[in-house]
Amino acid sequence: MSGAAEDNLELIRRGYAAWNRGDIEGVAAILDEDVEWRGHPRLPEPGPYFGREAVRGWLDDLRSAWQEIEVHLLALSDCDDAVVALVHITGRGRGSGLDVASGIDAHVWRVRSGRVVEMTWMQGDSVARRLGVPPAKVQSTVEETPETLTLLAEAGRE
Repeated sequence: MSGAAEDNLELIRRGYAAWNRGDIEGVAAILDEDVEWRGHPRLPEPGPYFGREAVRGWLDDLRSAWQEIEVHLLALSDCDDAVVALVHITGRGRGSGLDVASGIDAHVWRVRSGRVVEMTWMQGDSVARRLGVPPAKVQSTVEETPETLTLLAEAGRE
């Protein structure tokens, strides 16, 4: 793996670590000023958002809805011009106090010059369809055949 690819993977790891600490500014720090962001299609107001400040506002709103929320990184891979992360999200609703968990979603990150220029959040059912497997088989498919993440990188360009 090239030095640039490893740098991109580390950048995305830092972003997830910042999010899990509740550090929105730490997440914003990895974003390009002109970032394009497409949030989870089933969340309120998923975007797209253009620019670091717009994304920061969306992330603040998302985080404020949760008493607790954490992204569990299941797989992370450099795929040509993208970094693809397979994630599982858990949280507790601020108002309801209910524990919730996502399926396995994919985040497709495009990085240039050490900053995220684009992020697309692919919901779990869509990820499973793209890989041609049932939702329960997404993680094992990726573990057995890591190059399948390239399909998600390509889908994130659409």
